[in-house]
Amino acid sequence: MDFTYLIALVFALLVGFAGSLLFLAIRGRAYWRLIASTLAVSVIADYALLIDWSRVDQYDTEFVLLDAAFFFGYGVIGCSIGTFPALAARAIYRTVKERELRDSV
Repeated sequence: MDFTYLIALVFALLVGFAGSLLFLAIRGRAYWRLIASTLAVSVIADYALLIDWSRVDQYDTEFVLLDAAFFFGYGVIGCSIGTFPALAARAIYRTVKERELRDSV
């Protein structure tokens, strides 16, 4: 595995976590929008930051498409793992809050 793909995975984790925090801050309801937006940001940022565009003429189309596929795959994995802690914390918080309200009545 190339070091570039490890960076892409770590970056996707960070984007997924930051995206989930933003999703919670704006009280988002549509999880597909969260997944689509964090995945898009992750893949676009990977392309912008991790490919050496000064030597792009050396790359053939297959290499660039293979990189896109790897960035997409690592983005899906990283964003889903990155969003999990914040969304799980919200689910636990809501469960505890509902039990407290139910017990107080």
